[in-house]
Amino acid sequence: MKFTPKQLGYILYNNRSIEGVVSNFLDKSINIDELINIEKKFDWCKSLYDSLDKMVEIDISLLDSEANDEIVTPEQLDELTNFVKSNIGNFSEIESNYLKDRNIPVDICNKYKVLGLSVFKDFEHLRRIGATCHPVMRTLLEDGIEGGGIVFPLFENDKLVNCQIRKISNVGKLKYTLAVPDIPVWGLESVEENSEVWVCEGIFDMIALCENGHTAICPTSAIWSGIQLYKVLEKKPKIVKIFCDNDRIGLKTGLILTKFFNLFKTPSVTIHSKYCKDACEHFFEKNFSTSDLDEIVIDRKMIEDKNDNSFDFLRHLQKRKF
Repeated sequence: MKFTPKQLGYILYNNRSIEGVVSNFLDKSINIDELINIEKKFDWCKSLYDSLDKMVEIDISLLDSEANDEIVTPEQLDELTNFVKSNIGNFSEIESNYLKDRNIPVDICNKYKVLGLSVFKDFEHLRRIGATCHPVMRTLLEDGIEGGGIVFPLFENDKLVNCQIRKISNVGKLKYTLAVPDIPVWGLESVEENSEVWVCEGIFDMIALCENGHTAICPTSAIWSGIQLYKVLEKKPKIVKIFCDNDRIGLKTGLILTKFFNLFKTPSVTIHSKYCKDACEHFFEKNFSTSDLDEIVIDRKMIEDKNDNSFDFLRHLQKRKF
């Protein structure tokens, strides 16, 4: 077996490996001892609620464990900076209709530098931004490029440093993919030290919160990582407001993050919409306001009672016909 279970886990969820990619983008100013301490405490917080997951075993022999690793470097992403900037706001008809259905205005897409996956025609460029499946997964999943998608680029110092892609259709492929897993945090550059900060799952959720007067950030994937929380704690937030999606995964994430911030003596509260699944639906699709949000206290029973249709990627793989 070429990959360790942990590496395969990252490939399954982020469509990139942690060998090479993460180390290429790791901030050299990070205090490694502090990072290790944060990682250990975050892992402990997650372990408290492992029993809430319905684990599904995957036959590892079905994956191409001999496939070469996918590596992307900061220089390779930076080479796409001008191309991405010149295509901000460009979408195919399918992509435009997706945005219209979610009631996301064109001017908001331009403001937050969103573009369509359809503008990328070069396969090497698609590989760099994480649109294509990792080689280990290609025997199981399609790339899903033809259906289009929404690309959320992240720039630092005027350079492209990451992309998150939301595929339009999630049948037979990865719904979300990334150029660089787990390191960057969207919206972090707007956070001032000792201020209130909202954390949420998705980039459209973050945009919706920002457009309604809140300083909000989100991870590169729905689940926060230790290295991302390291960057948040660096800001010494006065209070963290955790916006939880109204599903099993959202509530569990809120509970874990609350436990984590308590360990670091950072005040936090968990919040959700009274009527909607997430912040994007709450503010953009249904036009509710901040006053329609509720502060909640999450416990284990709330999560156990939440029988919903949260996307279970492992179960999705298990049920596919090969």
